[in-house]
Amino acid sequence: VQDAAHRAGFFTARTYLNTVRTGLAKVIDQFATPKCSWPSFLDHSARVWLDSTSPLYMPIDRFVSEFIGPNMMWQHDWAYNLQELNALPSASRLPERVQKRLAWQAFAEFTYLSRRGRNLEGIGKATLAPKFTELEAVAEKVLPELQEKFGIRHIDKSTVIQWLWGFVCHLRKRGAVVHPETKGYAKDGKIFGFSQTGGRKEWLPAMGDRSPHPVFLSLGKDRGYDHLVNPQAATFYETWLNATLGANGLLAERSEEVIYDCAINALVNANILLRLTTLGSDAVGLNPEALFLDTEVVRLVSNQGKRGLVVPADSANALIGMPCLDAPQESYSHQVDASSWLSKRFSRGELRRVFSAEHTGLLQRNEREALELRFKTKNPHPWYENLLSATPTLEMGVDIGDLSSVMLCSVPPNQAS
Repeated sequence: VQDAAHRAGFFTARTYLNTVRTGLAKVIDQFATPKCSWPSFLDHSARVWLDSTSPLYMPIDRFVSEFIGPNMMWQHDWAYNLQELNALPSASRLPERVQKRLAWQAFAEFTYLSRRGRNLEGIGKATLAPKFTELEAVAEKVLPELQEKFGIRHIDKSTVIQWLWGFVCHLRKRGAVVHPETKGYAKDGKIFGFSQTGGRKEWLPAMGDRSPHPVFLSLGKDRGYDHLVNPQAATFYETWLNATLGANGLLAERSEEVIYDCAINALVNANILLRLTTLGSDAVGLNPEALFLDTEVVRLVSNQGKRGLVVPADSANALIGMPCLDAPQESYSHQVDASSWLSKRFSRGELRRVFSAEHTGLLQRNEREALELRFKTKNPHPWYENLLSATPTLEMGVDIGDLSSVMLCSVPPNQAS
């Protein structure tokens, strides 16, 4: 019984991202042809579903059912009005909260969650990056200063481009992208205050210090941020500098911060980075206006084939030979097609949220019978349960209508069991 109850919650929660990624893939197919600005994509990802002129339009109650977050289902409009009365109140704020949640999921998918699971970047659907020409222009301005001021004469423009690209890419993957909701958080770095205030508790996914969340880069030593250097252990930024600019020659001792300061100033002047005023030292984050979602992508891979990075196709040639972001001792040696069967599946798949429920002897008879009626109805509402996690309560004498599939879990190892 405990296993059945656990699986019911597990299936509902763990299939949520599949639904979100299917929806976002359809938005990408409609608007990123082949690319679109990052703010435009975030806006479309939330609003297009309720726009009656859009091919992705759906009724408001279905929109809520498809995209409500698992940690939002405690709210009264969902738990009572939809589940018990089968209708949302006319003045319900739940659709607006679901829109905010979906826009945040779109933000997270290409930023601080872009290294986790089968995300849309990892499967080759799209990637987020600044225009390569703008980054190239910054490299041209930074190169003379690095050579003359810091004496790094063994580098060329291509090396500086790769250094800057890795720096910007890492900032993005850490979630250091300015967003309207993170303005206060960027000032103090306190994730608890960010997630629990400003009405965000009602729609933001759960996050804390030890779970995935956006992290900005501090130019000082403030808590709650990434830092350029760390006396106890090398940071990514130190390692990356040595793997790129320091690969073929020595760098001055303890020069990491001033070298990065040179690059940051140039990136700020090019409007690729924004300098953020905090309660302590300044922090930096990527300017959303400088980022573009690009669907013309390739995958850079290492010789061993174990490291990969999805990049815009127009940047790939310049990044061949760049050290791998997650293993600088290796480098990206060639490019391959980034698309995958899962990318096509998300684009072509039908949106259908999985709602599971336990069917066990612990349920009262009236609850169990009501669940069976919802499950087998010929015209179910979008929020009705469509997956039952059951003990032998469904073995005999229960009409459960049509089934598309049956799964057996925890099958006894032998007949005697």
